[in-house]
Amino acid sequence: DGWAFYFGFNLAQTFWALQQGRPIDRDYDGDGYWRTSDASIIENNEPEIAYADELLFLLQNIVGLQPLPLVHQMPPKDGRFPDFILYYAGDDEGESGVQVPAGDFMASRGLPYHINIMPKDRLFAITAEEEVQLKEDGTELSLHFNFMDDFTHPGGFTEDDVRLQAGLYAQRFVEAPICANTHWWRWCGWSEPAIWMKKMGIKADNSFAHRRSPPLDPRNMIGFSFGTSFPHFIWTDFSRGNERIDFIELPVVAYEVGYSFTSSFSKEELEKGSVDVPQLKKALLLAKHYNMAMCMFYHPIYLARVPYCRKCIDELLSILRDEGLEALHLGADEVVKWWTSRSKVRIDYVRFDGEALTFRSSCPSDGGFIAKISIGDREPLGLGVRSKVDN
Repeated sequence: DGWAFYFGFNLAQTFWALQQGRPIDRDYDGDGYWRTSDASIIENNEPEIAYADELLFLLQNIVGLQPLPLVHQMPPKDGRFPDFILYYAGDDEGESGVQVPAGDFMASRGLPYHINIMPKDRLFAITAEEEVQLKEDGTELSLHFNFMDDFTHPGGFTEDDVRLQAGLYAQRFVEAPICANTHWWRWCGWSEPAIWMKKMGIKADNSFAHRRSPPLDPRNMIGFSFGTSFPHFIWTDFSRGNERIDFIELPVVAYEVGYSFTSSFSKEELEKGSVDVPQLKKALLLAKHYNMAMCMFYHPIYLARVPYCRKCIDELLSILRDEGLEALHLGADEVVKWWTSRSKVRIDYVRFDGEALTFRSSCPSDGGFIAKISIGDREPLGLGVRSKVDN
């Protein structure tokens, strides 16, 4: 006895196409630039629906008709089950004087933060003293590739361009970035930029936009232009063997969400801003419903200079408390480390005799992982022994 399920389309290829999009060989959306928004294939369909995730959860429910163990998308939080992950990142755009105020603010709220540092004229806009302060705050630093200044648009960039700027970062900060991204979410080709970044020791990217363009800068918006909120590995095309690259994409989901202002930094104009509580609450409840890993993208210049951006963060924390939501707060680098560890989890020796389910698992993370098991109306009998695995 059992079940048979039929999909009228290629499910695996659909996942692949949604999450990675199409190759960027021209300016598909007509905004004047080659950007990740050109790769999105959802066209005019609703951008607030995570199509790949919906299909993935459908597949999970099919597998769950029998109580088989799956690796949950959430990691444990101090031995507990979090409702979702919120991870915080932003780009400094080569602007001086904004990084430390932003990092200090996030640290004062007990939140992690990740700042991508952009080179201008081969120099970075933070001093050695500011770097020390940011590290004391727990702020992650990474590279914000600048493929805008002195580049021909619309058009791409090359491996040499990636190598040059990654080398500048390594020379200044004495280590390779973990999770980098590109100014204006620039991209070209398909998997090529990921391959070039990986060669420079970079492990992940955070440039896949949440919405199509225009608008060029879609602030206070939620979106799943690439079908998912979750990190995923980049794959090559047939010319490189359709191989998975050990390089992770962290898609942008909630971009400057929860507040608005007029884009002017004059005192009079800044007072005209507001906190968008319904939009912020929608993002958090959406993350709760799907147990998402949601990128909360806030630029340091706005955290440093826009009062309503800071008020938005305080409102976010207030909503979490009022709704009784258990969020796991991370920086982008921490997400990359977790997803890499998760990819190495193994479940084997699965046995289900109609009454009892047993299996063996291994996980390289000291924090372990969560196994997701559909038990229906069955009663759980108990858990086995947990032990640390070294590899």
